[in-house]
Amino acid sequence: MTFQSKVFQAGPVTLAQGEYRASAAPESASEVVVKLTDKRAFGMLNGRSVGAIMVVTTLDGTGTFYELALLIESAQGWTNTDTVLLGDRVKVHSVAIERDRVAVAMTTHGPQDPMCCPTLEIIKHFVVQNDRLVAPSPNIL
Repeated sequence: MTFQSKVFQAGPVTLAQGEYRASAAPESASEVVVKLTDKRAFGMLNGRSVGAIMVVTTLDGTGTFYELALLIESAQGWTNTDTVLLGDRVKVHSVAIERDRVAVAMTTHGPQDPMCCPTLEIIKHFVVQNDRLVAPSPNIL
């Protein structure tokens, strides 16, 4: 599976057995690690087979970044058409495809939360428009 990461912007990331590893910089012992998580959903949106998968990227240091990747099935297989950054050190509880939307239940940072300890429970919704994940207007949730 190959996808474009919003965090690791050096180019497309190709996962082998659910993981990608690369040096953080030339001649560096530090690594960038990108992994597929078990949080994923597959279903129909706009009459097409789609998948919503969660990918986590760790960079040298303490950052752990969560991204939602949109997959669309075609005759050639599954293709990543968009990726959305959900946050650093958030907690993703579930991903679902329901009511023509992708829903991500997660705990994110409230206004007073330190980076280590998010406490704000939310559900982020996305619709798919032109093969992209788009947050719908609050009045259509």
